[in-house]
Amino acid sequence: MALPIVWGIVYLFVQSPVFMIQLGGIASAVVLPAVVVAVWYLRQTETDPRLLSDKLFNGILVVSTVALTTTGGYSVVEVF
Repeated sequence: MALPIVWGIVYLFVQSPVFMIQLGGIASAVVLPAVVVAVWYLRQTETDPRLLSDKLFNGILVVSTVALTTTGGYSVVEVF
């Protein structure tokens, strides 16, 4: 609930939608690698052992990791 209020206040001071979109892209690029690390950590520590040997589960996780890493990298390159 607080995030829209924060963005509204930031807009009142910045008043540049393009800059705010770029700022959001940078924030996403920073958060995506953290999500990937958390997923891989939780996979090793909290996942049901029966899923660890499932090739489909592993394949989907690898595809997701590549997609998130690529998207994060692209976002950083696109902003700068």
